[in-house]
Amino acid sequence: MQRIIDIILEDRSKRKYFHIGYWLFVVLFFGFFWGTDYGEFGKFYFSEVVLLPVKMSVVYLFLYFLIPRFLFTKKYFLFLSLGILSLAAGGVMLRTLNFLVVFPLFPPPVIYPFLNIYEIMHRIVDINTLLIIPAAGKILVTWNENKNRTIILEKEKMEAELRYLRSRVNPHFLFNSLNNIYSLVQKKSESAGDMILKLSGLMRYMLRQTEADFIPMSKEIEFISSYIELEKIRFSEETRINFEVTGDSAGKYIAPLILLPFVENCFKHVLPDTAENSYIMITIIISDKELELRTKNSYNTQNLKNAAGFGIRNVKKRLDILYNRGYNLEINKGKENYSVNLKLEHNNGEK
Repeated sequence: MQRIIDIILEDRSKRKYFHIGYWLFVVLFFGFFWGTDYGEFGKFYFSEVVLLPVKMSVVYLFLYFLIPRFLFTKKYFLFLSLGILSLAAGGVMLRTLNFLVVFPLFPPPVIYPFLNIYEIMHRIVDINTLLIIPAAGKILVTWNENKNRTIILEKEKMEAELRYLRSRVNPHFLFNSLNNIYSLVQKKSESAGDMILKLSGLMRYMLRQTEADFIPMSKEIEFISSYIELEKIRFSEETRINFEVTGDSAGKYIAPLILLPFVENCFKHVLPDTAENSYIMITIIISDKELELRTKNSYNTQNLKNAAGFGIRNVKKRLDILYNRGYNLEINKGKENYSVNLKLEHNNGEK
């Protein structure tokens, strides 16, 4: 049944063949069934052909008006009321055709009065029997279409939100880096040229790599390492900055720039001109199933207040979209330090 539904959904033009095949089967099957029972094939094949337009009319009234307009919109009372009236009208019309067309050519042994309730109910049951399969098919096909439409809409919404979040990452990073370069230019530092070259490499990476949902983990770690080296230029040797990676990143994938906001925050919290007793510790631990990022840094109270905000909210949204429940994030603010512990599940060799 699911395969049939998939075929119908793939090409709507094929639906007409299912309809033609269904009604052809109805005529042949019931003509043969009743003809075998009574030994009068001609009479019952003729009867099925004559009565078919009425049966089709009632069935299609349900399929294309009553079910979509009332059942799918949860107007159950109207659906039930109009459905009963439609079946009753169909039963009367079938009884009329029997009297006017079939009986004159093939008179039955006993002719009951026209408004015989039993005979009319018998015709209503005939229509109901023919309605079961098309109605069930209509409901299943519509349910599949709605399910597929919902999946597509959710995917498009997610992709649109990811594009928006990525577009907010790049200007944010560029703004911070340009500020760094500006401060060095103001001091006429010889490091300004090196910083521009590093920034150029990082921006090239962001333009080429970050359009994908997931990229090789090794490239992301290389990016983080370059970013840290770029930031180090602003700080004196008195600030302890330590970056360490353990584990094998080969064949593993990660969302691009998903670690950057946490690394950025480390450098935002520590002011270059208050280097005494300040430190930044960043550790990445890679195992077979997950990547763990640990950061810990001292902070200036006022600077921490200014630093918290968009970057972390942004990355949390991306984590929710890309990793769903496959991550764990802990952020702790102590009296003298600020720490982050992020664990991300990853699939080996799968983007």
